[in-house]
Order: sequence, then structure tokens, then C-alpha cells
Amino acid sequence: MNATDTERLTETTRWLWKICGPLIFIPRLIGNFIAMWIFIKLKITSSKAFLHLFILAVTDTSVLFTNLGRVWIKYTFDLDVRNLSDTGCKIHEFFAYTFMDFSGWILVSLSIERLKNSGMVQHRYNPNTPVDRNTNNTRLLVVLAIVYICLSLPNSIAYPVDALSGRTCSYCDAKWELAWTVTYLILFCNYAINPIIYTMQISKFNNEFRKLLCCQLIRNTHRLESPREHSAVMSTAPSYRRRDLDLSSSDTLSTSENGREPSR
Repeated sequence: MNATDTERLTETTRWLWKICGPLIFIPRLIGNFIAMWIFIKLKITSSKAFLHLFILAVTDTSVLFTNLGRVWIKYTFDLDVRNLSDTGCKIHEFFAYTFMDFSGWILVSLSIERLKNSGMVQHRYNPNTPVDRNTNNTRLLVVLAIVYICLSLPNSIAYPVDALSGRTCSYCDAKWELAWTVTYLILFCNYAINPIIYTMQISKFNNEFRKLLCCQLIRNTHRLESPREHSAVMSTAPSYRRRDLDLSSSDTLSTSENGREPSR
């Protein structure tokens, strides 16, 4: 392959990061902050599932900053934050891998907690033990696990495939860079899609999210309609009525000004 094909693949990789990076980062960052705010409003200490999901939202936000943010800066501004200093490189690498692994272990902890609270283990040895059949939490856990596996699997497969295939030319390096970019962006969707899953699977979360949207829409509607309604009333009212409204408003202002005591 010639240098033109290699340059085309390299430029495609660069533009994927420039465009897809912010499309994943900005909406999902807002979604994670909204999720954290809703879980706080729902009192995260009242439910261990809410506590796990709140920590998961914090961890996913940290992953977006430490991993996606670093790679986007690298391909957009040709600046790698790990090259600024050796100490900073080690600290960043530590937190980057810690947050990514911690996100998976939160799901493991939530699975163990769900299994323990369901009473299935105790019921096996003691049939009189009641079994918690809260299907909502179970369904949420299954969906989170399936999404995590499906979105993480392509990137996990890419590394052994690259090790077995081998790279012997610059074109092969460019192909690997493009394949790694696609699988890595898919992996980051895993840390960004959870707020959507919460809205679809948790009824309390969905209700609070709807309340948040409705309150914001009502505020915006009032801000837009109040001046319009006032002008519409004044325009449709008869001339003598408009004169009375103007006189009443002026009398009110004069009364309020006369009622004020001078400052001493």
C-alpha cells in the first residue's frame, strides 16, 4: 500500500476522535450529573442499589475525564498529557485504569448484593426463608451487565487479534489505529449510556427525571408567555379599559412611593 492510503486512514482516525469524542463526552457528562443529582434526591442511603448506581455514575464520569478526555486532546491538539511529566504520567495512568476496572467491580458488588438480598442462597438450605422477587432490580442488573459485556467485548478482542496478526508496515499500523479507535469509542459508550438505562428501568428515577423536565419546561413557558399575555391583554382591551389600567398602575406606584418613610 502507498503512503496515500496510510495518510487517509490516519486522517480518518483523527476525525473520528474530533467528532465522536465530544458527541460522547458532553451529553453523557450532563446525563451522569443529572443521574447523580436524582440519586441524591432519592436519598442514596435508603437503598443499596441506589448507592451502587450513584458510585457507578461518579466512576463513569471520572472515566470520561481521565480516558476519553486525554485521547481527544491528543488527536485534536497533538498534545498528550502523559508526556508533560513522568510523575503526571504515572498518576494519570493509575487513575485511568483504576476507574475503568472499578466500574466493572461495582456491577459485581451490585450482583452479590442482589443475590444476598433475594434470599435465594438461604432458601436453598432453609425452604422457609422468604425469597425477594423484586424483578425491577434484577432486570436492571441484567441489562447493565449485558450492555457492559457487549460494549467492552470488541475492544477486548482487538488486542489479542492485533498480537496474533502482527504489524510489519506503516499501513498495518494505520489500520490498527483505526480499528482501535472504533472499538475504544464503542467502549466509552458503555460509560455514557447508563443514565438512559436508569430512565428506562427504574420507575422512581424516571419519575424524578420527568419532574425535572416538566419543571424546566414550565419555567421556560412562563418566561416566554408572561410578557406576551400582558401585551395581548393590553392590545385587546378597550381604550377606556386600558386607560383605567394605566391610571390604576400609576396610582399604585404613587401610593407606594408616598408610603415610604424617608431614610434617616
